[in-house]
Amino acid sequence: EDKLKAPISPYGASKLACEQYFHTYHHLYKIPTIMLRYFTVYGPRQRPDMGIRKFIEQVMNKESPVIFGDGEQTRDFTYVSDIVEANLLALEKDFKGCEAFNIGGGKDITVNNLISTIIDSVGNKVEPKHEGPKAGDVLHTLADLSKAERILGYKPKVSIKQGIPLMVEWVRQNKE
Repeated sequence: EDKLKAPISPYGASKLACEQYFHTYHHLYKIPTIMLRYFTVYGPRQRPDMGIRKFIEQVMNKESPVIFGDGEQTRDFTYVSDIVEANLLALEKDFKGCEAFNIGGGKDITVNNLISTIIDSVGNKVEPKHEGPKAGDVLHTLADLSKAERILGYKPKVSIKQGIPLMVEWVRQNKE
């Protein structure tokens, strides 16, 4: 939370701009603010254009999931119920200042391993295909949860190995 923020993507820049607004309003009007920085959220009702949902549907349709880059980039995925828990914990606190907390799953996984987990959960054997990396895509994300654990009492409960089968089952039950 305290590291220098220098995003390399428009998405990251937009998140930083929002945090600057929070800091400004707190400074000018003394409005207490809490910012929860979510790390790659997935789970039931995830938009169809988001990564894990797209990968699951591609594998269900026996299509090759598309991986941008070599697939060795890592992400910290967070199951939606852990996000809900973090929000509830933050609501219980009586903050006077302006605080930011990283909220993640607490473990990273390569995109290649994520795809393997999805393929195993779906049960269709497909080969992923690789395309060039996307501009501005960071290579590695992993939330440092120590501040959220210490102040909010946040600890993620759903691992990626537990969450992917839950997400696959939800997609199966909600096919359009």
